Amino acid sequence: MNACLSRAGAAAATLVLMLSAGSAAAGIRVADGVFSNDDDLWSTSFDLVQSDVLTVSSFSYGGDTSRHIAAGGFAPVLTLFQDGVGLLQLAQANAVCAPGAASADPVSGFCWDATLTLVAVNAGHYTLVLSQDGNNALGQSLAEGYSRAGEHDYTGLDYLGLAGARFVQVDGTQRTGQYALEISAPASPAVPEPAAAWLLVAGLAGLGLSRHRPRG
Repeated sequence: MNACLSRAGAAAATLVLMLSAGSAAAGIRVADGVFSNDDDLWSTSFDLVQSDVLTVSSFSYGGDTSRHIAAGGFAPVLTLFQDGVGLLQLAQANAVCAPGAASADPVSGFCWDATLTLVAVNAGHYTLVLSQDGNNALGQSLAEGYSRAGEHDYTGLDYLGLAGARFVQVDGTQRTGQYALEISAPASPAVPEPAAAWLLVAGLAGLGLSRHRPRG
């Protein structure tokens, strides 16, 4: 890939998880952090060596008291790419919560966290990218970049007409740059393998994609 895969000062890490068949609670990873700019991206790459169920859920918009994650983060977009295939799925939310919904943001009342689920996802190499609402993949390939790359304060300009403001919601409400995700690919008990059911290799880094779309 020609795009730069790590921001200055961001340390890349590698996580290897071996999951045994029938270990339904295993294979869950939580990742959290803070974006500095509207056009920041976070990504993780991993390999699945057998067909399984893959679920990714965000919980930073509405918060999660059990994980001590406060509400108030930006509205997320989750995009999943597979090597040799391209963009597989995109997930985002834009809905009013049902009254009393646990996932509701206590201030806005919206349920704008996102969940991406693939059932019987094929074995292969995948890259998951997190971006803020309004910053979307430009094509089927991750190398094509993202639509608001280089526009560090696009939400402030778009929704308030104010340069320098970041993490502004479409209704003008100020949000934060925090994000939190749960990535889960539990071992499938239907495949009776005595050793590892699948291998997850995650490279955690802030993505800075160099492609820039000029503002119209």
